[in-house]
Amino acid sequence: MDKEYKAFLSLVKEQISTAQVRTAIAANKEMLFLYWKLGQLILVHQSNKGWGAKVIDLLSSDLKKELPLQKGFSVRNLKYMRKFALEYSIPVIEKLNEASDKLRSLEHAQSKVQSIISDFVQQAVAQIESNYPRLF
Repeated sequence: MDKEYKAFLSLVKEQISTAQVRTAIAANKEMLFLYWKLGQLILVHQSNKGWGAKVIDLLSSDLKKELPLQKGFSVRNLKYMRKFALEYSIPVIEKLNEASDKLRSLEHAQSKVQSIISDFVQQAVAQIESNYPRLF
């Protein structure tokens, strides 16, 4: 493998890795926000129906019937979602979104810097190879 191809391969692998990390972050953010929203919905429904309506038990049972391939809607998990929504207000969720956006911005800047460094290294190697062909 020549040096130029190695640099190219390294750059491609880096781009794949960066995209995978960004995808995981985005998916986790969306799932976290979904759990918070479900918790909010449970809180609202419980307040409308009153104590003793067994909202969480009924919801868990119905979700399991309606979405048999989906997991994570046990009574325990729905209670965790309710507690999560109760503990964290909208400003906290907005701060999580801001932090996620900043992380994406930093990753983008890091990717640009690495691209510039890669280009510089490739140019330097090309100049060395052209000026000193006997070394290679």
